[in-house]
Amino acid sequence: MKIFLVDDQQLFLAGLAMVLQSQDDFDIVGEAHDGFAALQAIPPVQPDVVLMDIRMPRLDGLQCTRKLRALYEDSGKVAPRILILTTLETAESAQQALEVGADGFMVKNAEPDLLIAAVRALGKGTRVFAAPQLPKTNRRELPADFLTLTDRERDVFVSLSHGLNNREIADSLSLSEATVKTHISAILSKLNLRDRVQMVVYAYHNGIIDS
Repeated sequence: MKIFLVDDQQLFLAGLAMVLQSQDDFDIVGEAHDGFAALQAIPPVQPDVVLMDIRMPRLDGLQCTRKLRALYEDSGKVAPRILILTTLETAESAQQALEVGADGFMVKNAEPDLLIAAVRALGKGTRVFAAPQLPKTNRRELPADFLTLTDRERDVFVSLSHGLNNREIADSLSLSEATVKTHISAILSKLNLRDRVQMVVYAYHNGIIDS
């Protein structure tokens, strides 16, 4: 798996590289010390996963993630999975990471084994949010619009919020992918949400799943 690292703290970057290079199937294909440099360096090496800091000079990690997403959408190429790594243990940071299109969020003091597992999961297409809890309501007071979902729609909602893709949801619930897509469309309509990212934010905010 090809991995690209983006962080302005060189000591942390060196330690991160050491942890990841302990895995035979991980290949560090590049590093950048700010978001602007990352935008220039990432496309040519086509990494599978990018580990991105938030606070950096010139261009921060959130802006860089947003711009990378747009860059790959315009080019038609497959975008790398992006894991936001930060010392900012706040719900706001986790939510911002979701909104700019990150595939995962993790604090920098996470255990090395957890980081390695997260990178592997991202490489397989699973989203990873080992983050502080987003603000949530009392679990016993679910939003009225969520209660309008059918039991099966709730199953699909929870599976999607945990990072499963359509194929994985279909397999786990013994449904066809077409049926899963139909359920997702119904969920978005009933909850007045725009996309899957907003569904994940909604799930955390309302205490429907744990972070």
